[in-house]
Amino acid sequence: MAPATRFRKAAPLTHDPLDPRADPWRVGVVGTGFIARSLINVIHSMPDLTVTGALTRRPLDSVEGIGGDVTLTHSAAEL
Repeated sequence: MAPATRFRKAAPLTHDPLDPRADPWRVGVVGTGFIARSLINVIHSMPDLTVTGALTRRPLDSVEGIGGDVTLTHSAAEL
């Protein structure tokens, strides 16, 4: 009997990140602290990824240091 696993099998890739014509993958980040801001900066440096949103518990007008066109939200559904 195979052991139970709590992880789902990953879906096959439908996007070829090596294709220069491909649109960048959209990424949402949970958190707006030091690590999340650093992660967003690293993702901005990658041509095949783009950050579209960040989920935060902080008041939206108090979040600083998030560069680029990143939408801040309190809703996981909007992320």
